[in-house]
Amino acid sequence: MSRTCAIERVHEEWARIVQDYRRNPDDLYEAVKRAAADDPFDLSDAAFPGDPNDREEVLGDVLDDYEVQVSYHHSKDNTDLMMRVLRTMINQHLADDMENYDRIEGQLMTGETTLDTVQQVMSALDPDTFHRPGPDDIRMLIATSMISHGVDQPVLNFISFFGLPRETAEYIQTYSRVGRKWPGTVFMLHYPLRSRDRSYYRRFQHHQAYQDLLVEATPLERWAEYAIECSLPGIVTSALLQWVDYYAEPGINSPRLYMGEGLDEASDAGVLSYESLYTFVREAYGLAPSPDADRDPLLADTSAIEIYERKIGTEFEKVWEALFKDENRLDEYEQKADNNKSNFLSGLLERDEDARKPMRSLRDIDEQILVGIGGKTNQVITGLHQSRGGRRMMPSPPLGRRPPVRQRHFEPTTATAEHEGIQS
Repeated sequence: MSRTCAIERVHEEWARIVQDYRRNPDDLYEAVKRAAADDPFDLSDAAFPGDPNDREEVLGDVLDDYEVQVSYHHSKDNTDLMMRVLRTMINQHLADDMENYDRIEGQLMTGETTLDTVQQVMSALDPDTFHRPGPDDIRMLIATSMISHGVDQPVLNFISFFGLPRETAEYIQTYSRVGRKWPGTVFMLHYPLRSRDRSYYRRFQHHQAYQDLLVEATPLERWAEYAIECSLPGIVTSALLQWVDYYAEPGINSPRLYMGEGLDEASDAGVLSYESLYTFVREAYGLAPSPDADRDPLLADTSAIEIYERKIGTEFEKVWEALFKDENRLDEYEQKADNNKSNFLSGLLERDEDARKPMRSLRDIDEQILVGIGGKTNQVITGLHQSRGGRRMMPSPPLGRRPPVRQRHFEPTTATAEHEGIQS
């Protein structure tokens, strides 16, 4: 049996089971009673109503939480394949069955899925509105790793893996999408041609037991050498814009705290102080509000935490001074002379010799270099331009079109005549 056929059978059989129980809720109740006989919990813990009609309604609510299936794939090509399998195999087999099962509506969830579509899907799967789904309701999410964060709907309780994810952390994050409120089911279909999948298959129990230890370390964490130096300017400016500014608004007039002038006004009004902002930054890094406060008992005897605290204090001092230095401020004339320069917080930090500006991406961990045409490079380009007779290089014509050939009349030189003789 091929992997495609195997994953098709898994999703098809799950749909059949749920729809069979939907038609015959008494069968589901009997199955629950049989399972309870071997379970430490008693059937009475489920609190099923004694009235058959009321019990049928409760069992229908239980099945609502198991209608939607998640099919995980580590590449977008596989999601397109699975969508074809859903249309041409799963739904076709369900329709051809004598029991007349309902088809399954699928939805792709990949990196190309728009935010509006994601929001619509999450709204459709909201447990307050997802009730007795029909053929036109979403009952399968065919997804890549984009589903591994932020998708926390309690109606997702079945997931299949079409091959093991590339990283253990991604595997844990993805299967954690199911079973968030009710017991979930995870089906793993290993890829036999990949050595990693074969190894995990042979040692599956050990892999599950020790998977937390197999999570790859992240390259950036708070103990990294330059973590504080790179991240603290962003924390300070975020605190000013989102925290201090919220409380400072009634106390100051204008401009707001994204400008240096706003910092001066907030400081003069008493809504911004060194101590309050420093306390905020310390707590953001998981430290006690002040150096004199009692530390966490787990960190009290750790010498590393002392280095950590000193580094935060030193870097905060640099950022605070850079924001209030007169040398970093531009007057009105200087701002008008260059539209790229201003007294925004990032501009104040960028002009300071000691502080760093807030990071906008992980590329800002290192200092950026500007690549441009220098003096020597310009000489080379000028020489090439002159060697071509001053002609500029023309862009290539569009495909399928040839530029017109300019006819030139000239007397053949000796080299040209010899060349023509060779050709003949």
